[in-house]
Amino acid sequence: MAGSSPTNFLRITNLAGTQTRYFGVDITPSSAAGVNVTVSVTGNQFCAGRTMGVKRCFDIAPAAALTATVSFYLSEAERNGQTLNDLLVYHYGEPDWTKEPGPYARGGTGDAQYVQAQNINDFSPFALAGTSISIYLPIVMNRWPPIPDAPTLNAISNPGGSMNYTVSWNAAYLANTYTLQEATNAAFSSPVVVYGPGSGLSWSASGKATGTYYYRVKASNSYGDSGWSNVQSVQVVLLAIMYIQNDTGGQLCYEIYGSGIGQKCYSSGLNYYGAFPVGTYSWHASARCGSADGTRYYSGTWTHKFWCGAVTSLQSMSLR
Repeated sequence: MAGSSPTNFLRITNLAGTQTRYFGVDITPSSAAGVNVTVSVTGNQFCAGRTMGVKRCFDIAPAAALTATVSFYLSEAERNGQTLNDLLVYHYGEPDWTKEPGPYARGGTGDAQYVQAQNINDFSPFALAGTSISIYLPIVMNRWPPIPDAPTLNAISNPGGSMNYTVSWNAAYLANTYTLQEATNAAFSSPVVVYGPGSGLSWSASGKATGTYYYRVKASNSYGDSGWSNVQSVQVVLLAIMYIQNDTGGQLCYEIYGSGIGQKCYSSGLNYYGAFPVGTYSWHASARCGSADGTRYYSGTWTHKFWCGAVTSLQSMSLR
């Protein structure tokens, strides 16, 4: 292609000169410098990766830099029901299709309709589409920045209100480390970090004072932090340490109702019963005194010393 005159590509005229078919493009360079240009056109089909617009695709590849006015031809059938005056020129520049700014001219009829765009200087596959129709390519959705998902904090098991318990969470997608916060109110107005950043999925509390504690955890990697997880809480209550002094002379079986410990049987002397929350409990004890036969109920005082003597009802005591 030489000079600044129009060059017709894929315009075919019969031998008699009575009929011309317009399958391609007309290119008018802005300068007189000669440039070799290769043009490829596919008719009655969309460009690769496109499913809407005009059913004709143009691939223009100049061998050197070129700025030109280009007329893109199409047939009535290929217009695909769109209005000619609404058609625009799009060129493909990875990873998307970009609209040519123009200015534009449009014209022709039947199988010789055209859309003309001036000042084209970026050449690649070209497509025609209306102003209200998008050009689509297969899209791979990327997660950027690839920060982690928020972890899920598990319910905290501490049925006895113990001062020792474990807080755990599930692994989060894309997480490298985790940070666990503790607070004494659900609003986390004055939180403290009790774990992390670290790669573990649990943290063990020990020797906690009486009260209610709230926890939340977040995940992190080199790109940033996730949001905070759900909140879980746990209650720690003061525990009473219970010892039983067996002075019956035989075996003593003892149970405090509501302690969750159940019945225990002791030999003579001081014996450990267990630890449980402070409060008022009902209890009973049974024993064989010395060589006496049968089981009898025996009474006790708040010092938990037991001796032989009949008791006909449950007793009550307060632990504090």
